[in-house]
Amino acid sequence: MVENKCRILVVDDDPAIRRVIRAMLRDTYAVEEAEDGRAALNELAKGPFSVVITDLVMPDIEGIELLREIRRLYPSTKTIAMSGALQNAVYLTVASRIGAHATLAKPFDVDTLRAVLRQLEV
Repeated sequence: MVENKCRILVVDDDPAIRRVIRAMLRDTYAVEEAEDGRAALNELAKGPFSVVITDLVMPDIEGIELLREIRRLYPSTKTIAMSGALQNAVYLTVASRIGAHATLAKPFDVDTLRAVLRQLEV
């Protein structure tokens, strides 16, 4: 972990997506990864994260359920929902309605992601 940097957890079942987002942010943030919602909850239990960036379509615990659990268990953690599914507009709307602080449609670029993080003040 990088000292004095905001901790971000990236949750996606696609390891390539996790690696790309980590590469986008590692110079500014301490970025950790989880391959699904269950792994994300395990990571969150180990210590605080300022932000969780989560895919919405995953096996086991999906992103919508994960967002609900984060809101219930870690209310100070900000969340960004992302989706590349064909129905991503629907998924992202649902994510916003249940409390995601921001949403992103995949693919997105580093400038877009950084702008969202600035809006969240992290």
